[in-house]
Amino acid sequence: MARLAAQQFESGGGFSPVTVMLGDADGPQAYLRQVGMGHALAESGTETLAANQANNAVATVFRAQAHKLLVARRAALQAANDLKVAIQAAVSRQQTFVKLTKGKRNKLAGELASAQSKASSLKAARQAALAAAAAERAAAAAAAAAGPSGSSQVPSWAWARAPRPARATSRPTGR
Repeated sequence: MARLAAQQFESGGGFSPVTVMLGDADGPQAYLRQVGMGHALAESGTETLAANQANNAVATVFRAQAHKLLVARRAALQAANDLKVAIQAAVSRQQTFVKLTKGKRNKLAGELASAQSKASSLKAARQAALAAAAAERAAAAAAAAAGPSGSSQVPSWAWARAPRPARATSRPTGR
């Protein structure tokens, strides 16, 4: 054993697997258990690494989907905000239009009332004029109906004096 240790020391190397297997107190059985455990740990590490890589791939896909959804949500929020601003502007324009329309309506209603009042007074004046004309026609018709049996009225032009003809006289004129 001493000679084996000296060879290992002189070669500058560590213990070889054979040395480790023979030098252990439990012998080759302990060595095989350790190798099996190392192999099992290596397989477990490989499985763990594969699972970790799969988890990373799934996480990457989820991250990409989440990012796309976040971008879409931000775009939808911006579109909703733009729509809200447009609707508020339209409502403001409509309110202004309603105020202007109400003012015009009130002005036109006043003009209509004035026109209706004038039309009413003109209608009353027309009715009065028509009644006066009808009364005159009725009086003229009554006078014409009473004409031959009663005194007739001679028109005023008939009473006008006609000019007299000049007489021829032999009187000298004062010259």
